[in-house]
Amino acid sequence: MYVREAHPSETYPQHRKASQKMQHASDWVRMGERPWTVAVDTLEGETHLAYGPLPNCAYLIDRSGRVAYRALWAGQEHLLRMRIEELLRRDATGEASVNMGQQEYLVSC
Repeated sequence: MYVREAHPSETYPQHRKASQKMQHASDWVRMGERPWTVAVDTLEGETHLAYGPLPNCAYLIDRSGRVAYRALWAGQEHLLRMRIEELLRRDATGEASVNMGQQEYLVSC
């Protein structure tokens, strides 16, 4: 979920309008060639605040809508890919609610 501009700049300042936030998210997806659907939070950040105000966290949500895994820093692509694969494997076996815990440190595996 695109929640806010993590590193505002002249090109991508903090959002002042919802349409601006949608455009920034669209640009982010296109530049990063992300192969997944990206949801966009409200301008006020309602979803971000509901999960906690920490910056740049990554949450994997299981089929039941619960947080299955939380990484304290979303920049660890390798770690997140491993957890996504695990979540998909466990979902395929019919596990109703998945809890894979939390990554405690800001180091890559």
